[in-house]
Amino acid sequence: MNNLAVLYSFELKKIVNRKIVWITASAILLICVLMSLSGVLFSSYTIDGAQVSAYDYMVKNRANARKLSGRPIDNTLLAEMQADHSRAYNEIYTYAWNLYDGDDEAVMHTDAASLYAARQSILQKQWETLKLTPREITYWQSRESSLPTAYTYEYTKGYQTILSGTATLNIMLFLLITVCLSGVFSDERLRKTDQLTLCCRCGRTPLYLAKILAGITFGLGAASLLYVAAAASSLLLYGADGYSAVLQLILPNSSWTLRAGGTVLLFFALYLLVSVLYSMLAMFLSETLKSGAAAMDLMIGGMLLSGLITIGPRLRLASQIHSYFPDHFLSMESITDNRLVSLFGAQLTNWQFVLILYPAMALVILITGSLFYRHYQVSSR
Repeated sequence: MNNLAVLYSFELKKIVNRKIVWITASAILLICVLMSLSGVLFSSYTIDGAQVSAYDYMVKNRANARKLSGRPIDNTLLAEMQADHSRAYNEIYTYAWNLYDGDDEAVMHTDAASLYAARQSILQKQWETLKLTPREITYWQSRESSLPTAYTYEYTKGYQTILSGTATLNIMLFLLITVCLSGVFSDERLRKTDQLTLCCRCGRTPLYLAKILAGITFGLGAASLLYVAAAASSLLLYGADGYSAVLQLILPNSSWTLRAGGTVLLFFALYLLVSVLYSMLAMFLSETLKSGAAAMDLMIGGMLLSGLITIGPRLRLASQIHSYFPDHFLSMESITDNRLVSLFGAQLTNWQFVLILYPAMALVILITGSLFYRHYQVSSR
């Protein structure tokens, strides 16, 4: 174990001491922070003929929203919104406007019962589109019954910004890991040091594990850095209000019973898990293809191809399998995907299933990669 610790430390230093790692990480970190702040940095609004910066508009809107926080979205609040002309109820109006698919007339004449009925109608259409089975519908109806009948409004812009940026964060993480880990194994062949490293007296297994652990550590560190930086930027800008708000204030067509803050933490855990899978895949391709450039090309090409492929819900099985691809799963769309997986008699939601699927895939990659590494022979040069 002492030999493994020494090898692990050495391999980790080999990864982080490369200039390309620091340059790529710095550029991607900057992109992630700017992405979180883009809502107030690169836009403005015209209100009553006056030009208002996006930041000033956000500050005023946040102040109005905070005055409404803690109030139930009921007939009283909706009547106040309909009678108001000062934009003080802008957040309530926007929420109702989204439920009525942009129908201003319906928003200005709705009551609480009609508003929540509109949400149920959206859910019914969504379940039909996803071709849910009666058992799945029953499952989600039971989850719906555990939600409050009238939502209490909370200002959740900070958490909404984090969740909406998760798909972009996922792409940035993928690129960072691909660039930095595609040469973990192949660089030894490129530098012709594999003859020396593969004949160590402790055997190949400790060296293989050291490289894998170093790569995973880098991936977890990169994921933590990017997610925390983006989340901190959003919460510092918009505020951390609404941690315990129901998720339906952000995504009305979701039936998840998690709270806004809990969903952000869940996505952070999934983000870390995906970083392990990306790291394992990059190092596996580095070992099997014997070329860092080839591994990088295949990783990026595979992600581009996956992004170009669209499988409609009419092909239920193929569409559901595709939705579990990491580049598709880490997005707000997964929060509204109600398709379940039956496993040993249990009904698992998509995020519960990937908590089993991704570690299993990583384990398969680990074992397969070890077989290639243990049987590799240095050819004559």
